[in-house]
Amino acid sequence: ESGHVEGFKTNENCSEIPAASESAANRQIAVSKVMKRSSGGGNKHIKKIPKNGSSREAQTEDPSVARMYDAIPELEDTKLPRGGISIETEAIGRIQFGIPPETIKDSMRMGIDVPLYYIVPVERFCREMGPALGVNLAEFEFPAYFTFFINKKRCTLIVDSEDAERNIRRVFSETLLGPAQFRREENPIAYDPDDFAPDFPRDAIPDFEKELKHFRNTPDGNELVIETLLNFCHFEQPFESRAHEHLGVPPPELDVKQRHEKSEEEQEGKMSAYSRVKLCADVAVVYPSDATQKDITNRTCKRVELFKMPGGTEYIMHDINEHNIIVGKTRFSGNVRVSE
Repeated sequence: ESGHVEGFKTNENCSEIPAASESAANRQIAVSKVMKRSSGGGNKHIKKIPKNGSSREAQTEDPSVARMYDAIPELEDTKLPRGGISIETEAIGRIQFGIPPETIKDSMRMGIDVPLYYIVPVERFCREMGPALGVNLAEFEFPAYFTFFINKKRCTLIVDSEDAERNIRRVFSETLLGPAQFRREENPIAYDPDDFAPDFPRDAIPDFEKELKHFRNTPDGNELVIETLLNFCHFEQPFESRAHEHLGVPPPELDVKQRHEKSEEEQEGKMSAYSRVKLCADVAVVYPSDATQKDITNRTCKRVELFKMPGGTEYIMHDINEHNIIVGKTRFSGNVRVSE
């Protein structure tokens, strides 16, 4: 982990940042321009320095920021045999990227907790040629059932768009609650005549409206809805090309000085991954289930900040404690490798 994120592609928030194929000097200058604009034109931690003896000048952050960020410990991650990874955090327990079929069996057999939190990949189906072509990488149903019926808790899906949530809701409403025509509020039907042969005895046709309603009722008398089993969390883009605010911060340099010594000369001309994700990545903030609204508003509780880099090809995760300090970090690919 070098703390150096290469190859930002063009997107609406980073349209001025060249791709990795262009020179490092041009990339640094372009990023610096965006940082200058986003910070209102000045920052006490920004200074002009020459890069590699060049006459060109670029603005870069205080080298101590990169030094402090690089010293943050790596989070423990476990590669799952069927595909995806499970990451242990202090804030919310395990969080998993990728949900291939029968994924909860991997956690059970490996002796790790079945997560409550799942990151749904941007590509929800495997597109690689081979035996895994077309495999669903967002098979959330059984994790949701296990979490609800066995652990008596609710599963959280972290999705990249409103469209992704709508698609998931459409599928889950059918599998969990039944076809819409049998449960709609206005004029529900008992059965569809087209589902039965013309000579099938009408008195033998089940009343699907009543049957589905029976199974939607929970022991406490409430009716089962999607929100009973699933919660959704979304990524947010940087606002008007400005860096994200109110995020977790690296630990004070005093705490990391003995663990990670680097001279300022080594850091000059290099923007840390911390600054890059604040500026260009979409962020989703995941709170523990027992967090109060007051704690969430004031950011005084543990949480996980998940950054999706442009294009969804890479993610960076921060484990945040109740003091708003990053206590662990990791980065992983946005591609789910499915076992044959």
